[in-house]
Amino acid sequence: MRYLCLVHGTGPALSPDRAAALGDLERRGHLVAAGALEPPAAGVLVRLRDGLVSVTDCPPGEHPVLAYFLLDARDLNEAIQLAARDPAARYAAIEVRPLRLRP
Repeated sequence: MRYLCLVHGTGPALSPDRAAALGDLERRGHLVAAGALEPPAAGVLVRLRDGLVSVTDCPPGEHPVLAYFLLDARDLNEAIQLAARDPAARYAAIEVRPLRLRP
């Protein structure tokens, strides 16, 4: 099963120890994809209401999403254990959410 992990916080999105941890996950066959995000100020929110497109600035947020990684794990417990190995867990919160795959 696949799990999207979102790193929320204010620390570095990618450090040498995070890169090493992600490399280990990749070698073990658990890492599907990973990346860092620009700050919320670099993004926009897109909405479609009554046929009209609205684009607004992203709110800054107290705990913005810094980075993401996509895991392949047998279940939620394994995904949590893998996410807890990420050094970002020491200074940020890692949200682990199962993906709903298309039928």
